[in-house]
Formats: sequence, structure tokens, C-alpha cells
Amino acid sequence: MNMKIKILVVSLFVAAFTLAGCNTVSAPSAPVSTDVTADVLTERKILNAIGSDPGLNATKIGVSCINGIVTLRGNVETALEKELAERIARNVSGVTDVENLLQFQ
Repeated sequence: MNMKIKILVVSLFVAAFTLAGCNTVSAPSAPVSTDVTADVLTERKILNAIGSDPGLNATKIGVSCINGIVTLRGNVETALEKELAERIARNVSGVTDVENLLQFQ
């Protein structure tokens, strides 16, 4: 009977530590905008500026903005186009940083 109690106690400790470990691990959460309206306006300004530039194909560039941090995604033909899109985005009011994830086709 002593052996059964020891096994039960050890099993309870193992279960408790396992469950405690599960509670401390969480998936990273996506950033949340504190001012959605400002971010949407910033995205539109950037898309308009990119669309107005004859050196860029705006239909292949996606823009997202969260709290003034802009992410550029999509495809461009050259390194110059990638740099130009980033420069345009950085010059728009409300932009605090740009993450340029544009890729070459």
C-alpha cells in the first residue's frame, strides 16, 4: 500500500508540473492598432503616392499600417523600385517606420 501512495503522489506532481507548464506558453499575438482610422488613411495616402509614381506598378504592391508602422509586400522588378516604394512610404505623414518586404519577380 505504501508503494501505491508513492506512485499516486509522484503522478500528481508530474501532472501538476505539466499543467503549470502549459499555462505559461502562449502563441505570439498580432499587433493591434490603437487608431484604425489613422492607419487606414496612412495606407491610402501611401497607395495613392505609389500609384502616382510612373516608376512603380502599384497593383503589385500591398500596404498595411499598424500604429504608424507600415509594411510593404508584393513584387517589384528591380532594387530601385523597392527602394523607391520605401522612400515614398517613409515620406507620408503619420509613418513612423517601414518594413520593406517587397520581393523581386
